[in-house]
Amino acid sequence: MADVWGPDGATFESGLEPFLDAAAQRGHHLVLRIYLDYPQKPSGLPPHLAEVVTCQPYTEHGGGCSPDYDHPALVSAMVDLMTALGAYADGDPRLGVLQVGLLGFWGEWHTWPHVDWFPSAETQTALLQAIIEAFPTTQVQLREPKLDSATLPLGYHDDSFAHSTLGDIGWFFWPKVIAAGDTEKWKT
Repeated sequence: MADVWGPDGATFESGLEPFLDAAAQRGHHLVLRIYLDYPQKPSGLPPHLAEVVTCQPYTEHGGGCSPDYDHPALVSAMVDLMTALGAYADGDPRLGVLQVGLLGFWGEWHTWPHVDWFPSAETQTALLQAIIEAFPTTQVQLREPKLDSATLPLGYHDDSFAHSTLGDIGWFFWPKVIAAGDTEKWKT
């Protein structure tokens, strides 16, 4: 997020445009996921937000710092970022898919094993609604079903494809899709 959002708003020309152009030059489409916390990498929290949003250090997954996702300044910035990103890039043929990121380790929408660090349903809903409104054209994917995602116009991407996809283990991808009652989403 630090690369695309500054104290005065979007920094897409420097933080996103080079990636969109590079994908287009290769004849590809960019799959974009913006993160705040990526284990083993420097924080993606913009410096102006790091001054007010607390961050919980951890050692799992190689270590990092998990921000307070429910902090009002961060929620507002995430919603504003998605609104601005939609105005900038929705329908851009260089952008193939927007993966709903931002929350959790790697932007994967989990903070396991620290489940109490994950944001509230209100924060998750605010972010999902902002993305759905901002991206009526570009495909949007969520890592797995969350909240009422079965009713939303978005798809899913299995981040551990073929590793923890099928089976009877509840946290595997397909069992979560079944539990959400969303096994037909792939058709749309």
